[in-house]
Amino acid sequence: MAQPCRTSGRRKRETVLKPKPSRPGNETDLPGRNVRNTETSLRSRQQLWSNVLNPKAASVYLTLVPQFLTSSRPIAPQIATLAVVHVAIVVVWLLFWTSVVAAARTMIDTPRFRRGMSRLAGAVLIGLGVRTATAR
Repeated sequence: MAQPCRTSGRRKRETVLKPKPSRPGNETDLPGRNVRNTETSLRSRQQLWSNVLNPKAASVYLTLVPQFLTSSRPIAPQIATLAVVHVAIVVVWLLFWTSVVAAARTMIDTPRFRRGMSRLAGAVLIGLGVRTATAR
């Protein structure tokens, strides 16, 4: 929140609003401007340009797309159709892996799984210790 600040001078005193200095843990530097949203927006733009300007992705598309285009029909609708199909495949793929990871997380978060992993890790370490002790 802005604090009033009195200015001195020959003219009549006027009240000037200036922002409070940022405190640790404060989400905003200036009133109405969220720093986290700005950082997220910048990161998203960097990721977008990184993907768009990726030469490997461009070379894959330049080699694969022409196989699916016919010169007797307009090119733009064909490319748009291929883009929609590509987005649909990616969405299905990412949803599949999201569900796999969610299921794995519910399994990993159980005490039984953690106990089993601790026992397995202990057995592996004991085995490696015995192997090291018996090595010449």
